[in-house]
Amino acid sequence: KQQEHPPMLLSVASLTNGYVASAEDGHVILWSNNTTTVLRHAQCVWSVLPLPNGDFATSSQDGTLRIFTVAQERMAPQQERDAFRKDAQDALTKRSKGPSADEISKLPKWEMNALTKGRSEGQVQVFNKDGVAIAAQWSDASQTWIEVGQVMGTSEDAGQIDGVTYDHVLPIEMDTTDGG
Repeated sequence: KQQEHPPMLLSVASLTNGYVASAEDGHVILWSNNTTTVLRHAQCVWSVLPLPNGDFATSSQDGTLRIFTVAQERMAPQQERDAFRKDAQDALTKRSKGPSADEISKLPKWEMNALTKGRSEGQVQVFNKDGVAIAAQWSDASQTWIEVGQVMGTSEDAGQIDGVTYDHVLPIEMDTTDGG
């Protein structure tokens, strides 16, 4: 099984009764009153912010600010909380499933890889090998595709910069001394 990298920690805040932290994989971890609670979000959680009343807020990649509380009178309606949990579970399932059988069937067949030359050293191509999506890397030296491994899932953060595809592309803001 492929080892996953630990998620990047993005924010930590001290609460009146514990701590809360957020990560790029959508996890928010709350340590409070000797218990640990995981609050799964559908997307990257950029920041957590303690509130004066003991609640805390999260800001996510989807542009939504959410407030979490243990006070019944301030809680969102049950239907809204259920929808939040379902969205988070659906996002996790989508990322962990990998390509569908239909997507795999449309990939070039591994048995035919000798007919497809790579464009440059290190180019990665996904093939269908016996109904499984595999990634292969082109070797200029041997003029062959070298199998790298099985394609396991997708990333919501995937994107391109200057025409190059990356697994994770996260928008950032940078402040400079001249205010630019």
